[in-house]
Formats: sequence, structure tokens, C-alpha cells
Amino acid sequence: MSNRKLIKTISLLLMFVIPLTLLSGCGGEKEPEVSSNVPTVKEPGDPKVNKEKVLQIPGTWDKPPAFNGNYYNAGGWNSLNDLLYERLFVIIRVGTGTQYNQLAESIENLEDKTIIHLRKDVKWHDGEPFTSKDIWAFYMLRNNVDVLKYTTSIETPDENTFVFNWAEPYLFEDMRMKLIAKDVNGTIPYHIYKEYVDKAAEIIAAAKPAADIKDRKAFGLEFTKEEKEALNANYTDFTNFMLPTPIGTGPYKFESVDDNLMTVVKNEDYYGADKVYFEKVNFVRAPADIAQSNAMLRNGDFDISWDSPTQDMLESALAANPDLVYYKEFDLASYGVLFNLRKEPFDNVEFRKAIAYIIDKTKVREVANYYGKEFKEISAAGLPPTFLEEILLPETKLTDFTRNEEKAEKILEDLGWKRGSDGMWVDPSGKKPEFLIASDASFGITLNSAQVVAEQLTNFGLDTKVKAVESSVFWTEVRSGEDYHMTCYLMDMNWNMNEPWDGLRSSYRGTMKEVTGFPEVIELPNRDGETINVDNELDRYIYTQDEKERLEILNDLIYIYHENVYAVNLFQTSYGTFINLKNIDGNFPMENEFDKYDRNMPFAEDPKVNDRICELNVGFQSNRFFVDGNYWPR
Repeated sequence: MSNRKLIKTISLLLMFVIPLTLLSGCGGEKEPEVSSNVPTVKEPGDPKVNKEKVLQIPGTWDKPPAFNGNYYNAGGWNSLNDLLYERLFVIIRVGTGTQYNQLAESIENLEDKTIIHLRKDVKWHDGEPFTSKDIWAFYMLRNNVDVLKYTTSIETPDENTFVFNWAEPYLFEDMRMKLIAKDVNGTIPYHIYKEYVDKAAEIIAAAKPAADIKDRKAFGLEFTKEEKEALNANYTDFTNFMLPTPIGTGPYKFESVDDNLMTVVKNEDYYGADKVYFEKVNFVRAPADIAQSNAMLRNGDFDISWDSPTQDMLESALAANPDLVYYKEFDLASYGVLFNLRKEPFDNVEFRKAIAYIIDKTKVREVANYYGKEFKEISAAGLPPTFLEEILLPETKLTDFTRNEEKAEKILEDLGWKRGSDGMWVDPSGKKPEFLIASDASFGITLNSAQVVAEQLTNFGLDTKVKAVESSVFWTEVRSGEDYHMTCYLMDMNWNMNEPWDGLRSSYRGTMKEVTGFPEVIELPNRDGETINVDNELDRYIYTQDEKERLEILNDLIYIYHENVYAVNLFQTSYGTFINLKNIDGNFPMENEFDKYDRNMPFAEDPKVNDRICELNVGFQSNRFFVDGNYWPR
């Protein structure tokens, strides 16, 4: 590290005395704070309205006969999965990242291993006992999941104990927990899939250790071509196995399905059944037509649903139905414009800066995602901007990219561009360019965003158009880098886990890297002007035990992404939950303020209240609404 040693400011010291939110040492899980987030003032009683104790929810699924019970078959992935299946433990991927045990009863973290003690009162929905062999089955078949790359082995000492043995260098403890939590590891009952599990285990047992740490796959192994092909073929056979009905361990059991309705019923054997108050959940096929879907919402056909509505749609729904309340929360994803670095003039960082200064983010957000939040000062940080409030150090000086057309003009002039008599710019060769933004034709938010950006750039004098690309070929076309100067899409995503490293990894690697055309090796100056290798820093982060040093790494990676203007973050997404108070009662967050805000609830300022709002959303890796005892039939 170089010249940052004198930054021991009081603010920095205070930042690091905040207690860890996850596990430490041998203490097991952190005690859930659900009840303390909003004081419990009501208890469930006999329902007066919803006497059948039923919830109605919009959903999607493959119509029979494609529908089946194999979670990993194309026809087995559907809206009811969050109610049927559980994990060892869940970390809510938004809010403060609260952790709740599910199949795990307690957890011990030692230097070289993590020991998970399983609940002894869990059964699969077919009545078979759930054991450590079932978690082992998951990792044998899903052997490409991230967490296994950092282990030497997994063990099942007995039916109720599961052990991860960590490879050196060891991951820091919170990272271990987050990597384990992101896998839905209660989805492969060994007694059903034994044939495929045992075959995968046999292939893995024959593999050799990797010579280089960067080549490590599951359990530190490096698979030969033949072993990879054998594992892939076995996994394909596994996914092609169509189980007649879903079998999980969760709070609800599958009951029936047809083209338009899918039903689950309360699992009386569920370990937390005493807090599951709804006897049945009906999933109604969500209409493809937006107007029809909105009409059903206004009519009260859905008791709980999740959406990111336009301002008009939200306000009209609340006005039409006084029983509806809408809770907002920020998703850990944004929408933005990704630059194609393979095309001139976007290969020039100064030109990209000019574009960043031209865009009026407020106008884009108001059209595309009214309740989202734009961050005017940044270009893009490589992760959801709300993370910056917690991790950006005072000494990390980022360029202010607040809209400023004068700065944009000055940059273009310095690059040799000139504005013609018609107000349009020509490049140094005298050519008047035409730029093209790609957007997924089926994705309304990105199309609307792209249209506003194109209009702003054109009005500034840079002729820009949008091409709505069919979804089936969208990713192939934008990855090729041949036709488009910019792509408008989701970006700065942290959907896997509540960890800023995951957002930066997503931005620097994988799909985002392919869209922008990053070079294979990114070596650029950090905040001190020292050239660093981005991939090396991403890898170093997960093995760094010192929290302050990890924060320094994050700030360097944010700085490089931001200062090189690889993209423009237009706004962070607002998402939300509709609740139909006609059929649901309970201890609702901010309930005493429903009238004040006409049931259009603002973003919660209290982190604990925000956590409870986020836990209403099953999409944030949570079934908390159904199992935490705070909600029941009215």
C-alpha cells in the first residue's frame, strides 16, 4: 500500500467499530430481530373476512405436462419454489443483510472449517427425513457453485452435521457465509436422485488437485476434458428426470396445478408450522397483458404481489382500491448505458466523460422508473450506488459527473470535435457520426430509458437512435460488439448476495465485460496512481482477513470503474410489494402512517423498518412473510 497511511480520521475509525452483522466464532446464527424491528402490537385471532385462510398471488409456471417437480428441470422452475424449498440459512440480499437459519440449527466457524448443525425436526414433503446426505447430494450435483472452489472437501460426520473444509488461503468469515447462503441447497433429496448423485461423486473422486490456485474448481480440483464431459452428461440426465410433483422441506406442500391455477397447502410437519397462518396459497397465472394485470390488482384479485409500477399505474391502483398498500425498497440493481469500448469514439475515455456530462438522469428516471433514485454525481461505480454510502472512504475522490453541458462541449472541443451551423457535432475528420443504442425489445424500462437518452444526446448535437432488439438475439448481438455504440440494460447488479464485491465482480467480469468489450487484462492506476491488476484485486479481496484492507481494495476498484466511465448509471431500481389489507392482517411496517401517505409508502429511513419491508419480498431470498408470525388472515 502506498501513501494512504495518514488517513486514520475519526470518521474512518467510527466506520470500523460498527459490529459485524453476520456470524463470528462459534456463536451460531445472529438472533433474528424481526420482532424488534416494529414492536408487535397485535396477535392473530379467528379471521372474520378471510375465513378460509387463503392467499391469492400472481405467478408463472410451465403448463402441464411440462410442469414437473425437478427444481433444476426447465419445467420445475416457477413461482411457488420459495414456499416449497429452503436453504441452510438465508441472508436477505437487500437492507442490512440480516441472516436467518432455515435448515441449519446452529453454525460453528473455525479457522479451517465451518460446521453446520442441522435441524433434527425436518422432513421432505414425501415424509422422508431430511439429513446431511441431502446437502451433500446438492453439492455433488451442483459442483460448479462458487463456494466449492474454496474448499478442500465436504463431510457428513453424522445425519445432522455438515462440514465445509476450507482451502488455504482461507476466505474471510463473512464471505464464507454469503457464498453458502446464496445457494438453494435444500433442493436435491438424496433418496430421489441417488443414481445421479452417486455418479457425480464417483467422477469427482477420481479428479486430481489443481496445480495453480486460479485453476481450482470444486474441492480444489482440476477436471480433465473427459471428466468435465462426464459430469455434464450426468447433470443433463439429472435435469431431464421429470419428478411428478415438487418435493421440498418448506412451509408449504404442492397440491395441484393446471394451466391457470397452481396451489400449495400448509405443511403441517414444517418445523415452524405454528407461525404459518395461511392454510393455502393459490398462484394465479399472471396475465401477459399489462392492462389486464393492472385491472386484477385494482380489483383486489391478488393479496400480495411484487412489481415496479409506473407512477400512473401505482397511483390509479391505490385510488381504485382503498385496501391496497404499496411498500417501496431499493433493489440491488440499476439501469444504465454501457459503452462499447470496441467502437470509436467510445474507446476514448474523454469522449465517454463527455457523454456522462450530457445525460439528464432525473428526466430518464421520471419516465422509466419514477420511484427509483438517480445518483447525479457518479458515472457508474460497478455496484449499486446505495453501497457507496457505507463503503466510500472520505479520501476516495471521485470526479463529479453531475450534468454539465459546458464541460461536455469543452471536452469535445479539446478532442478536436466541432459543432456545425445546424447544431450537430462533427468529429476531427469532419464526419457527422450517428450512434446506435441497443435495447431489449421486450424490456419496457430499458426501452424507455434508451429513448430518453437518445433524445438528449441528439438534442445536444450527437445524432443517436435506439434499436429495439428481439430478446432471442439481443445478447448475441450486443456481445459481438459489431453494431451498437451503447447498450441500455440492467447494470451494477448485486443479485446474488449482499456483498459489494459481488457487484464489482459482475461488472468487471462475465456478461457486463462482454457487452462493454473490456480487455482480458485490466491494469490501470488506482487512487494513488499505482497501476494495479483488477482481476488480482478481486481475487485478493476474498482472502483478505482485515476489514480495513478489504475496504481499501473496494475503493480502488470503484475508483477505476468510475473514473474510466465504462458506463453511466441512470438510476437504481425501485421495487415494491403490494399488500391487500382486505384479506391480510398483521404487524405491518409503518402501519400508523398508512393514512399519512395514502398507502403509497415512502422508502423507510430506519434500517430495521426497511429490513422488514424488504422481507415482504420473496424475490430477495426470503420466505419471511409466510413464516415469521407477523401476518395472518384478516
